Amino acid sequence: MKDETNQKMNELLVCCYEGNATPEEAARLEAWVECSEENRKKAERMFALLLAADSHAVEMTVDVDAELRRLKHRLGFRRPSLRWLTWMQRVAAVLFLPLLGVTWWALSRSTSVQQPEPRWYEVRVKPGMVADLHLPDSTWVCLNSEAVLRYPLAFVGEERRVELSGEAYFEVAKDASHTFRVDLGQGVQVEVVGTRFNIDAYDRDGDIVTTLTEGSVDFVWPNGDGQRRQRMRPGEKAVYDRAEGTVELAPTDGVVELSWRDMKVVLRKTPFDEALHLLSKRYGVDFDVRTDRYDGFTFTGTFTNQSVEEVLDIFHVSSQVCWRPGKRPDGDEGTHKLIEIY
Repeated sequence: MKDETNQKMNELLVCCYEGNATPEEAARLEAWVECSEENRKKAERMFALLLAADSHAVEMTVDVDAELRRLKHRLGFRRPSLRWLTWMQRVAAVLFLPLLGVTWWALSRSTSVQQPEPRWYEVRVKPGMVADLHLPDSTWVCLNSEAVLRYPLAFVGEERRVELSGEAYFEVAKDASHTFRVDLGQGVQVEVVGTRFNIDAYDRDGDIVTTLTEGSVDFVWPNGDGQRRQRMRPGEKAVYDRAEGTVELAPTDGVVELSWRDMKVVLRKTPFDEALHLLSKRYGVDFDVRTDRYDGFTFTGTFTNQSVEEVLDIFHVSSQVCWRPGKRPDGDEGTHKLIEIY
């Protein structure tokens, strides 16, 4: 009888993992898991095996949070207990922490009995890595090296809002009644309903670049006491200068801007400073440029499996670009490899 019960619970765990369990089945499984420490350990092992089976076929990508939300979604958006989610998250985080940091944190905001404010996730991608996940509304997000994404356990209210620092590609699930908003800080936002676009918004950079591949978006930025909006069309990128508070539109096919999703660096008559920016993101390195003699140079090429040193050697052969390992001054707490361009 005990073996039969364990078998049924294993089957229910698979159903929950795949998003096919009914609310009653999910509640039954949750009760069984919390019934004893033995049951909890059995469920952890089963869940770990399921995650491992999925993860071995995916190199450098992560879908941790989707597993945590599938149960919630199948519960008819009933909020699961914090203990249940914490257990699932602990198993997922143990498996994937080398690639992706996942932090569970609560916003210090007021809540109401009728509609409690959802807790938020914070996802941090390791340098040189790429990760992907699904948001609670089924929006797919691909995150570039060192990107930080914050999003709620469930979207409530009239909009779907997330916070981004770094670079991410979004395929937004269509929902005309709930605007999808990406908050980039300092009053800068991208608003959409259902579309595909890329945002490059690292805090260390002077520009924010939004590239639209499908649909339409509004790029919103502060202007005095109000806001300005720029409607974008597919095949355009908007470059926002943080210092000047200005936006410029330029045509693009998105190949250069989106190549990072495939762990590539694609250059097409790309100016030298932009090429270094792409290399910095791809390889998790910093550049210390000591000369302006390469300012007019452009580069074309596709780099996949090469190291950053091999790419720079190609630059040297083709354009006499000189480089060497850099040394950080005393007091500089930077953690990236430093490369000096001279």
